[in-house]
Amino acid sequence: MVLMRREVQAAVFGLPKEELLALLAREVEALLAGCAEVSLCVEADGYVLVPDALFRPRQLDDYFYFQHERDDRGLVLFDRVPRWGCVNVFSMPGVLYESLSEFFPEASPKHHVTGFLSRLGRERESQVALWMRTGCVDVAVVSGGRLLLANRFACHAVEDVVYFALNCFEQFNLGVGTTPVTLYQHNKSTECRDLLAQYVEQCEVVEVC
Repeated sequence: MVLMRREVQAAVFGLPKEELLALLAREVEALLAGCAEVSLCVEADGYVLVPDALFRPRQLDDYFYFQHERDDRGLVLFDRVPRWGCVNVFSMPGVLYESLSEFFPEASPKHHVTGFLSRLGRERESQVALWMRTGCVDVAVVSGGRLLLANRFACHAVEDVVYFALNCFEQFNLGVGTTPVTLYQHNKSTECRDLLAQYVEQCEVVEVC
């Protein structure tokens, strides 16, 4: 298996379909030459977790727009998160979905939080996990085999990330000596881990593509 990451400076969520197709034609064909399987990950702020028992596919828009501002250009989709007994309802621009479908007809877009939560295990008594992104961080808290929190917070410095992490310890009464913290990030920087290590005993960095 070969994992590749390439950043393209383009506002893909706002481009018309013709420009998106041209961009994909330029960037994708050479990058994915010879790949047998493709996965599409949508990294977007808006999502809603719905318990399996309450989820009804026909109510997708109701779930999502109850918490988020309505966007007529958006297409509401969902991923199942069986490990935690819930469904992740999210949105992406309809034109982007259509453009990606033309290039990858067999690949369904998955929200990044679905993959994030799927990495967390029930076997630990408690854990705090943070998915680092530009300008924000996704935070998940697990305790007693249950997912207690999954939310996004805006942050502009590593001190903000540490603040939100430590706030989770306080709000959920977690032990700083017994609860591990995992930082999922797109680079090998240890700046945030080094600062967190001043307050908690177990902190590791996991580099993600």
